[in-house]
Amino acid sequence: MSEIEITGPDTASGIWSMEDLLTFPAGKDAPQGHRGYGQYHETYRKVHGEWLIDSVLLTRFRMDPPENWVPDA
Repeated sequence: MSEIEITGPDTASGIWSMEDLLTFPAGKDAPQGHRGYGQYHETYRKVHGEWLIDSVLLTRFRMDPPENWVPDA
């Protein structure tokens, strides 16, 4: 889901929901990955009639370890 707002004749901003799944090599005290949730906050600028991404900021709301993950004792 996204929200885009035109902020000027050559500028805009947007918010995009995101979810990702990252995996890592096995570690003794760390999960092998996580599922993350958040939003991308972007700004856009029109250059020579073409819309381009001007900036991107990722805000994470939550990160969950894999199901059934328990640290080594």
